[in-house]
Amino acid sequence: MIDPETSRIVDANKSAIQFYGWTREELQNMTINEINTLADEDIKKEFANLKEKGSIRFEFRHRLKNNEIRDVEVFSSRVEIDNKIVFHSVIHDITQRKKTDKALIVAKEQAEESNRLKTAFLQNMSHEIRTPMNAIIGFSSLLPHSYNNKEQLLQYSDIINQSSNNLLGIIDDILEIAKIESGQLPLFKESFSLNELFTELKTFFKEYQRQLNKSHVQFDLKPCSCQLDTIVTDKGKLRQILINLISNAFKFTNEGTIEVGCTVNKDTIQFYVRDTGIGIAADKQQAIFERFTQLHTDKKKQYGGTGLGLSIVKGLLDLMGGTITLESVQRNGTNGESGGTAFYFNIPYQKAAENTAKTTTTINEKEYQFNNETILLVEDNLANTRLIEKMLADTGLKLLCTEFGEEAVDIACTKLPTLVLMDIGLPDISGYEAAQKIKSAAPGIKIIAQTAYVSNDDKEKAFEAGCDDFVGKPLSREQLLAVIKKHLNSNN
Repeated sequence: MIDPETSRIVDANKSAIQFYGWTREELQNMTINEINTLADEDIKKEFANLKEKGSIRFEFRHRLKNNEIRDVEVFSSRVEIDNKIVFHSVIHDITQRKKTDKALIVAKEQAEESNRLKTAFLQNMSHEIRTPMNAIIGFSSLLPHSYNNKEQLLQYSDIINQSSNNLLGIIDDILEIAKIESGQLPLFKESFSLNELFTELKTFFKEYQRQLNKSHVQFDLKPCSCQLDTIVTDKGKLRQILINLISNAFKFTNEGTIEVGCTVNKDTIQFYVRDTGIGIAADKQQAIFERFTQLHTDKKKQYGGTGLGLSIVKGLLDLMGGTITLESVQRNGTNGESGGTAFYFNIPYQKAAENTAKTTTTINEKEYQFNNETILLVEDNLANTRLIEKMLADTGLKLLCTEFGEEAVDIACTKLPTLVLMDIGLPDISGYEAAQKIKSAAPGIKIIAQTAYVSNDDKEKAFEAGCDDFVGKPLSREQLLAVIKKHLNSNN
């Protein structure tokens, strides 16, 4: 009970004594102001409301004897005892309820933010997918009207090809992040030459620069020292990390240089990708690694992309036991100050044993004439069958076709083709099972898996089933002819 005139505590029961920690005598020598964390003016305001209304419910924060602050719910009534008006208060500790309410609010805000980011991501995905699709569909429809204009045909074909590659990159990003999030991305370590990998990247980005109209940007890919030349790690994932980081550098660099290299630090290799681009604001440097987050989200942004590239890089490095950091300075367009970003990432270093590096077979891409060799194409999609028929036209190859796995086994065992192009997703038995049966009956027949299942796990399954090689869809004519020539030559 509280004296409304002096705010002094008149009396307290055992529960109040136990809750606050003071004795009854100590409480009777205190005012409510010494317990309440509200300002005196706020307390007077509540007392005035109580005097006017006769009873009131409100929430305060009370300090205990041990200085702990607790949230309390107070039900107060104005009562008369011994001809004197006092405030009788019943106090409930609602600290845990407050914490729960706050946690629910935070969770709600996080869910709303997550939903907002995912909605923005899906909207961006729709935009990113529709953009190349618009070019593919639009220029494909123009091809018949330009049949007699070779220059236009080449121009339209180049646009269709570039847009198709852009669309494939978007699909790959979405699938990759899904595999990372679900923990279904295994490691496949192999021995390979870092310098050969750098040479591949140099060739890849020479064409990439041309497509972006950024051939004027100096691209410097520094070769590694001899002691680092051959290492053991997941080459595919390392290549993907470098491609993502270098692609980002080109996207945000309109002038200057992009430099890539690596150094060894005891048991790790540190790679770096430096550019003289627009830079990244300090408050955005951690967010860019988060899923569904993009640095530039305004509708008038200059830079396309899924916003998943750095999330994929971070996920791949986590899987490989690596780390990534960055240093960045934003370019100031008003006073001409230069900017740029440098990404540094480390992976465990394991040097390969002598003479274990895989060698790359070089094939003369112009020599694709074969002496009436018979090839069996196993493909259940009619459009893909027609495409491969056109790719192999005028090469001297005799092509047999089927869409069924069991029929493929029968044809292979009776007509003994030199080579089989085996799709995996077939309507009866899988391409893996068909390959096993063919190899069991005719081990001399070469089998090349040609499939849209392109993960490292899919490749391992294909080789375990007896396939001699693997090419992923979408197929390029040069890629297909090169792998066929490689295996037909091995039979000679």
